[in-house]
Amino acid sequence: MGKATVALVTGASRGIGRVIAQQLAQRGARVAVHYRNNRQAAEETLASLSGSGHFSFDADLSQSTEPSLLWQRAAERMGSVDILINNAGLYIFHPPLKTTYVIHAHGQGFVSPAGLVSCAELARTPVAGRC
Repeated sequence: MGKATVALVTGASRGIGRVIAQQLAQRGARVAVHYRNNRQAAEETLASLSGSGHFSFDADLSQSTEPSLLWQRAAERMGSVDILINNAGLYIFHPPLKTTYVIHAHGQGFVSPAGLVSCAELARTPVAGRC
């Protein structure tokens, strides 16, 4: 992976997203760390990344306009995005033995699939142009 490689990792402020961001940075990528609203966690992720040229960006991917704004801000700040890792999700605590299927399936608060698809669509055109 060359120094110019830019990776956008959604949901990169904690958990699996953070580890993915760290692994990409170790391999020389400049990482765009996406977070929804936990700026402190995003800053901790940035501090844990090897190399330089990493930035964080906030966006609520459940909102229809946010994926394109996230993509635009990352590209303006870091250049063309080469890698997209769609990892964003939102977990809301619920007691498993007291939670009905309806609340679990619909109230979990995962990022809308439309938001993830929007990110993937935004990645398709610039990447396809380089193939």
